[in-house]
Amino acid sequence: MVGNSFGHTPCLLFAFGALLPIRGCYCESRRYAGKIWHWRYGLWLGSLPHLFAALALVSSPTQQRRFRFHSRRFPVLMAFAFLANAVHRLPLPPARLCRVRILVNGDALVSFLSGLACKSDGSALWQPNRLLSRQPFLPRFAHRRFRQWRSLDTLRHVFGASTLPLQRVKVGKQNSRGIASMMKAKQVVFTEPNVVRLETFDFDPKPSENDIVIRTLASIVSAGTELACLAGLADWAPFPFRPGYGAIGEVIAIGNYVKDIKIGDIILTYSNHASHAKAHILAVKVPEGLAPEHAVFARMANVAITALRVSSAELGDTVAVIGLGLVGNLAAQLFQLSGCRVIGIDRIPKRLEIARACGVEQIVNASISDPIQVVKEWTDGKRCEIVVDATGNPQVSVMASQLAGKNSEVILLGSYFGRRLETNVTDLLERIHLWEHGCVTYKGAHEWRYPVKEDPQGFAKHSIERNTKINLRLIAEGKLKVKPLLTHKFKPEQHAEAYEGLKDKPHEFLGVVFDWAQA
Repeated sequence: MVGNSFGHTPCLLFAFGALLPIRGCYCESRRYAGKIWHWRYGLWLGSLPHLFAALALVSSPTQQRRFRFHSRRFPVLMAFAFLANAVHRLPLPPARLCRVRILVNGDALVSFLSGLACKSDGSALWQPNRLLSRQPFLPRFAHRRFRQWRSLDTLRHVFGASTLPLQRVKVGKQNSRGIASMMKAKQVVFTEPNVVRLETFDFDPKPSENDIVIRTLASIVSAGTELACLAGLADWAPFPFRPGYGAIGEVIAIGNYVKDIKIGDIILTYSNHASHAKAHILAVKVPEGLAPEHAVFARMANVAITALRVSSAELGDTVAVIGLGLVGNLAAQLFQLSGCRVIGIDRIPKRLEIARACGVEQIVNASISDPIQVVKEWTDGKRCEIVVDATGNPQVSVMASQLAGKNSEVILLGSYFGRRLETNVTDLLERIHLWEHGCVTYKGAHEWRYPVKEDPQGFAKHSIERNTKINLRLIAEGKLKVKPLLTHKFKPEQHAEAYEGLKDKPHEFLGVVFDWAQA
């Protein structure tokens, strides 16, 4: 027990903690598989933690008698403890204490304020061989004794704790002190409506506990969302705005709580158009051998697969997909992979050609043919069981019900970004409500309706993480075709050309990827 660890006088615990405010880090490094692993054992014993220990000592009769015996000395010791800690900490820069851990052992309660005690610049207060070299108020005998407590097992034994707070940090590029320093990185920024710039910013590659830091290899442009943000149509994207939400990167650092991801892995993450980023939302390993400029299309497939998830599509159903941009094309392919018969509808010949190259079995040029009539002929007058609107155009969403058969579904996959439509919706409401008019069901298919992480307990079947793994595997196996979708690959310095092409040349531009490998 803690009281017995320091002799029969528990008050010695308070004096010892007051005279020995250890605010440094016990560090040791070792090489493993060519990587540097930094283990930091932060420990700080001060006056206030031992106040809680004193209150806990009264839990047993034996400790109660000892505590009462020294109760008159306790206020003096505590006052000296506060003063000693205050004087000792004055010349030091502000430190941050990352974690509070309470450990229970027998009759004693020991509070450890632990974690990484650092200077304001992030460097350690003491080197490993100087853990106990600056203790001006420490009695000589205790100093000599404590200098022998160098191992973690010894510290556990002395303080009676089954576990000692532990901070693990694994970093890629490091400075001389083993801590990654600030660096310059590049990012694409929408500074004002219809103005795009490539800016340099200060990037901190030092990960927090759950962070994964990447060096970006490729990022994909979501034409619909990003052009709407660039035009100022998205109220959730105020200027200046950092666009982009899908990238492939190489892991250069990870936090201490990260599992299953190691330095050097290639991952897909939901990050912006930037040379370096931290994966806060999602990180999924890319199958080995899959090129980054192809793997990044899984990000758009995650949007598309939501239409399949929310629908009741079954083997042999007929599906009409309106709008064959990236999301619509990938949705059409995913429905086909699920055993459905698919017809793709668009007005842009280039997109129709790409859809055919990706294997979409039936296509319709809506600028030449009436899609309603074509769908009737294709389904022998029954129309489709599933209609997917991937345009984000309110007028198309209203018309989509005319392609749907009885007891069918219209899946809204595109986002509208405040686009207004004034029309008579009575016909639409009758198609939704009345059986003789179809009794059509409208469903929204926003990607974020599902949880991000997989549920290890299995209560939630679908998640964004699971969808990502499935889409990456389909792309790697060649079942989900993305090579025809990649029409342009630009360096980040060509950002203006990329967005101008998507905006003004839809007959040429479809899949645009930024190549950050040399940025």
